[in-house]
Amino acid sequence: EIIQLEDLIRDTDAAYTRAITAICDRTPRPDALFVPIELAAVFALESLLRRGLRVPDDVMLATTSDTGRGLHTSPQLTTLEWNYPELGRQATTLLLDLIDGGASAPCEIVVPTTLSPRASTRR
Repeated sequence: EIIQLEDLIRDTDAAYTRAITAICDRTPRPDALFVPIELAAVFALESLLRRGLRVPDDVMLATTSDTGRGLHTSPQLTTLEWNYPELGRQATTLLLDLIDGGASAPCEIVVPTTLSPRASTRR
């Protein structure tokens, strides 16, 4: 199940704590969370641990943008790193093609990513 956290406007510990509380109060509780902002994932981890949940035993946790914050948590966070230079190249190519009158039909482009599995998802 994908759970969207639309009410998270600011990166505040209290906002993430409320969101994690709402998610963890669901029945059944999710067994994994993907939090797409690394700082938010750190707040999520802290919230999970304060609730007495064990990561990854009770809830696995992963994020994106491997800036290093997730390396300094316990457990360390699993990350999916986007290839931003390649995303930019592909977007530019598509935009220039569209400007030049090229195809405007939807297309699918796969850009390689790097998965760094760490303790937050190891069971």
